[in-house]
Amino acid sequence: MKHIPALDGLRAVAIAIVLVSHFGLGHVVPGGFGVTVFFVLSGYLITTILRDELVKTGSVDFRQFYLRRVVRIIPPMWFAILFGLALTSLGLQSRPLEPEYLWTDLLFLTNYAGSFGMFSGTMIPLWSLDVEEHFYLFFPLLLLATFRRQPVLILASICVVVLLLRIALALEGVPTYYGTHTRIDSILFGCILALWRNPIDAEPPSRGRHFANLLLAAVLILPTLLYRDEFFRETVRHSMQGLGLFFAFTYCIQDRGWISGILGSVPLRWLAFISYTLYLVHLPVLGATQMLVEHPVLSIIVALVVSLAISQLVRVTIEKPMLRLRKNFEAKRSIYLKDTKVDRLLEAGSSDNVRTVTFDSQK
Repeated sequence: MKHIPALDGLRAVAIAIVLVSHFGLGHVVPGGFGVTVFFVLSGYLITTILRDELVKTGSVDFRQFYLRRVVRIIPPMWFAILFGLALTSLGLQSRPLEPEYLWTDLLFLTNYAGSFGMFSGTMIPLWSLDVEEHFYLFFPLLLLATFRRQPVLILASICVVVLLLRIALALEGVPTYYGTHTRIDSILFGCILALWRNPIDAEPPSRGRHFANLLLAAVLILPTLLYRDEFFRETVRHSMQGLGLFFAFTYCIQDRGWISGILGSVPLRWLAFISYTLYLVHLPVLGATQMLVEHPVLSIIVALVVSLAISQLVRVTIEKPMLRLRKNFEAKRSIYLKDTKVDRLLEAGSSDNVRTVTFDSQK
């Protein structure tokens, strides 16, 4: 998949929304919308990659898929958990250390811990990460099974079922915000965008159609930020935001004007690169600074600077080395698979095919 600078900008916007909300303006800027942007972006990116692989090979390399997820997700997450536990043990968090519940964090069950009378062992907002990881446990298999059988219709049907489930649970007074089974539709909207009229495949739209995407995004998203009825927020809000982001992503990816320039700017790209670790560490850092710095505004400024610095440090010392390690492993495995294919062809006595594959393996 080719790199799309606008997507970096959207990731930066998402983490900025979360930070502004968590740093004291949640009554004005809902952090949940930033998380929804992350969900749609994740679904779009990963489905586009899987789609290209399916078109090219007719299958999905599950081993490579899950290796990429593990290398990307686990090391920064473990660092953030250890960092949060260290701050808690030093008395720099508002809640006590609860190691008996730490296993829920490590097993990606934080978002369901409350349903069983348990709690997260840390201050880290891992629930959204849990939703994504639960989803990607089964999604590659689902896409493989439905890729030739109208996957867009199937995924859209799941979105409708999830909405109806949220309504039913909300009528019973059951919270729906954190559950995987009640939030995966936000990821699915990104998946549908990747499979149906993917913006990276389309010709530049006409001015009218381009503006229509922006208008539809605004019409669907703005009411969800202004209307604060609790039943609406637990049910229809997520569907409207997901559909609105469908059009917003289309607009941003296809834009060739000043919006695309801003989203692809160096500062936003840098913020996007550190956004994952920044999401993980900002709340523990904020909790610590609020205990150490009396002035509320100064504590927020210090928390932001420290969070950015830690995230950049993790990117340089953990994320980049792990990325290089993964790429080296993938390259070696690719060579191994080609060599194995050559051996099989030799056993079959197909000399013409052997010459072709041997040539390819030397590229």
